[in-house]
Amino acid sequence: MKSPAFIFIILLGAISQQAIANCKPEETITAPNINFDLSTDLNATSTTVTKTSRTIFPGTFKCNARGVLFPNTVGIASPFNDGRTGTIGFNGGKQFVSITLTALEKDNVTNISAGTHPASDLDTNFTLKFTLLSSKPSTNYKEVSGSTAIVNPVILASDASNVGLVQWLLNIVIKLVQFLLTWQWPVDQNDIFLQPMLITYNPVMTTCNFSNAGLVVSLPLISVKDAKTVDKAGYTPFTLNFTCQDFLSGSKASRNIKMFLSSQSLLATDKTILTNTTAQGAGGIGLRVVKSDNINSPVIFSDNINSQGSATSIFSVNQGNNLSSAFSINMGAYYYPYSINSVTQGKITSTATLVMSYD
Repeated sequence: MKSPAFIFIILLGAISQQAIANCKPEETITAPNINFDLSTDLNATSTTVTKTSRTIFPGTFKCNARGVLFPNTVGIASPFNDGRTGTIGFNGGKQFVSITLTALEKDNVTNISAGTHPASDLDTNFTLKFTLLSSKPSTNYKEVSGSTAIVNPVILASDASNVGLVQWLLNIVIKLVQFLLTWQWPVDQNDIFLQPMLITYNPVMTTCNFSNAGLVVSLPLISVKDAKTVDKAGYTPFTLNFTCQDFLSGSKASRNIKMFLSSQSLLATDKTILTNTTAQGAGGIGLRVVKSDNINSPVIFSDNINSQGSATSIFSVNQGNNLSSAFSINMGAYYYPYSINSVTQGKITSTATLVMSYD
């Protein structure tokens, strides 16, 4: 009666020995980065882009003899699959880009024979969706100080032979969720390959330059009588020249641009009048500035270089609208007697600053 029991125990031992067959690696291998540069893809007018690529697992992997309970199987997964999303805050959290996997060619390779196999047997095509968000999300967020971020892994290959694919999926989901909370992959002995990606987001920022900065506008010499009686006495046209660069496709501005004039030499009761800054100069008279296409409406100046307030906008373009790489604004300046009975002869000088603001 003891003999059958002895044989039964031996058979159990034989099954257990076969069941531990696997494709576990000696060490987890990290593949070379897959690079995605989103700098010209994501902007205010194009907030979503999809990118398709393929893993580049390097070298080889080895499997033992095929198991009886489960075949040799390698599972393939991503932290960003099945509706999971992660977000990176680039440039110190100035731009928020979310990541979602929308397609994975294969999620496992099974019935792998014993022996050494090329890593390319596990490679898979995949598609990611990147979205530019308007605000920081409350979860699954990572911030980087610059314009690049490494995400490791975006795709992974892990041995599922010991527990079977169903249990492996249950186990791997816990790790995938943990990764999105910490952005650190919890490597274990079953992980064969990790596929990282390097994301670059250095968005196009349209800028404009004031080509004739330091411009001096010289008005003609006039008499005190003309200063008092002639409308727009000494009117002198001048031009502000600009060049702009770094556009979105189609020569569109990547951000809102506004321009206004500011001065610290304004009449207290009228911010359209530049007062004389020359000591012992002319009195009771100042200068006004107009746009040449609207000479009857004097430009209102701001007294704060950091705030436009009620100052006249001499130029503006909205994000996503067309903007020329070079353009000019035609202006004019003239004498204006703000206290006619007090006008005296002498030199008049005043200054103003052109302010360009971006948002």
